[in-house]
Amino acid sequence: MLRKIFDNPTTTRMLDTLLETVGDHSKTEISRLSGISLPSLYTHWSILEEYNIVLPTRQLGASKMFKLNTESLIVARLIALDAAISTIDNRN
Repeated sequence: MLRKIFDNPTTTRMLDTLLETVGDHSKTEISRLSGISLPSLYTHWSILEEYNIVLPTRQLGASKMFKLNTESLIVARLIALDAAISTIDNRN
């Protein structure tokens, strides 16, 4: 099951960006911050929605804004995993 989310580096980069940033972002901004093309984001975005990892927050002009769904068990575990990895990285 982990492969469904983590098998593609594009999805992993989007997740990492969402975990490391605060607030809500447009898809264009997530693409830019992740260092991936917008077409790649659109190709892989559905997996984040399928697992309720992201939530729409508001409309800002023509852009729909999204944030991590912090009420999702998956997101809670991803945040904990990210914190654990950061702790180990900071020791080295």
